[in-house]
Amino acid sequence: MFFTRRNADLSERKEAWAANQAKKEALIARAEQLAASMDWERGAAEIRRLQAEWKTIGPVRRTKSEALWQRFRGACDTFFDRYKRRDQIELESKQADREALVAELESLAPAGRSDASEVEAPEVVADIAPPPPLAVENTALLEQVRSLRNRWNQSTPVVRQGADPLSARFMNALERLLTAYPEAFRGTELDVEANRQKMVKLCERVEGFLTDAAVPAANSSQALAMMLREALAANTIGGRAGEETKWRAMAEDVRAAQAAWNRLGPVPGATGRQLTDRFHRTCSRFFDQFRRHMPQQEAAPRRQKAVGAR
Repeated sequence: MFFTRRNADLSERKEAWAANQAKKEALIARAEQLAASMDWERGAAEIRRLQAEWKTIGPVRRTKSEALWQRFRGACDTFFDRYKRRDQIELESKQADREALVAELESLAPAGRSDASEVEAPEVVADIAPPPPLAVENTALLEQVRSLRNRWNQSTPVVRQGADPLSARFMNALERLLTAYPEAFRGTELDVEANRQKMVKLCERVEGFLTDAAVPAANSSQALAMMLREALAANTIGGRAGEETKWRAMAEDVRAAQAAWNRLGPVPGATGRQLTDRFHRTCSRFFDQFRRHMPQQEAAPRRQKAVGAR
């Protein structure tokens, strides 16, 4: 009888140990999944719930107990160690995502030749330009570039101050693609010639506001008379209000031009850089004049983005 009860008791304990081990292994598996999570607050709450549940589970076989506990504790510690560094980890993850996008775009772009190689080996025959891509290749390239560009615009720059080297690499690869395969982007938002023409029109549009706002040259009686009329008008309430309304309307048009500029695709090379400098200088000149004519709280210009970022 004694041995029968002892054997029955041992069998029950083994069953309980096995059941408890299964429960703990389920908690371990979940904790190990959460150890690499970046859903920080939800992950922390669930880890704490798992820890509380672990304490409610009964014992397991002594030979298994310590190993199970170390696995569970290790997974929890790993998550909370990462939780303490969550800001840095998120920055590193964003940086890695952006680096992957740049690398993928660079893999599509033809490699640029350095000036040094051309000087050191002038006897080498110039590279033969690749044949124009087939229509299906153009379509595939366009879709790849569009996808990469959209994902790039949705990503967050990690650099807090100064220029972002990844942005420079991305734009360089994009410009190489636009230059090497213009037919793939013809008639799209990345059509270089179409974007160049739009840049010119936007420059001329803002320059027109400078012309409209310019003070007439005081070298004629007609110009002097105009200046006097404007001065008298500005001294009246209605005249001042009318002038401010005119400047507000022009400022909105300039801001609309800046927004349109930011949506343009890039124009590679010196042409794009010259047009960009021209546009930014013209906007700055306009807002310098705007500040002189408007109350201070209305006079701040809006920041401009680099062309091609969208």
